[in-house]
Amino acid sequence: MPNIYTYFGIIFKFYSNDHEPLHVHAIFGEYETIFDIVFSQGELLELKRRKKRGKDHLPPDKMKLAEKFVEEYALRISEKWYQFFVLKADVTCETINKKVK
Repeated sequence: MPNIYTYFGIIFKFYSNDHEPLHVHAIFGEYETIFDIVFSQGELLELKRRKKRGKDHLPPDKMKLAEKFVEEYALRISEKWYQFFVLKADVTCETINKKVK
């Protein structure tokens, strides 16, 4: 269950037994939201939020931060997904301290 990013208290991670579609879990304390990342021809087409069973969505302020982060880092998240799930290689966790626009 590698953590791939930390961003203003939000942890973004994959679960080791995860499945398609490409997605990332955003966790803040006891809250968790899953972001499905949909690409078309190499461009971010859509970002879908869904609830993790048994967990509440991120609080509104953290949800806004997480959504903007995933939009900005979607390609990098997909690269880490490929590295971890396809190549079976380790991924490193990066701490991002600069707010995305």
